[in-house]
Amino acid sequence: MKSDEVLKILQGQKDARELITKENIDVDRELFIEDDHINAYISGWFDVDSRFGTKTYGTADYLNIYANYFPDTEELEVGYTLIKDDGTGCDFKAVEITDSEKEAIIAKMKEVGLDECIAEMNEDQDSGMSMA
Repeated sequence: MKSDEVLKILQGQKDARELITKENIDVDRELFIEDDHINAYISGWFDVDSRFGTKTYGTADYLNIYANYFPDTEELEVGYTLIKDDGTGCDFKAVEITDSEKEAIIAKMKEVGLDECIAEMNEDQDSGMSMA
């Protein structure tokens, strides 16, 4: 294969956004109930730079990926914080996700107790307790 053909293939892979799937993520077993949503930490085995438009490859920088599920509206917010080599970080940056990515993340959250957390939130609301 000629080098320009290889370069074209590599460029196509670079431009293609890798999707989040059930096979390339894990959700931490500890979910956190926070006011009106449930927070999860996501471990990812995919090209985060391709997916999120970051530039961590070849550096000591890394991402912490989170999902916030809002049971009342069934919305899922996904985003990351970028931790720089010097220890500084950025604020949470939400990202757009596809329907299939949403389904994959929610399915993984259900595997570690999402439904139980929703039931707990509903019980606390029924008893008048605040999750603050």
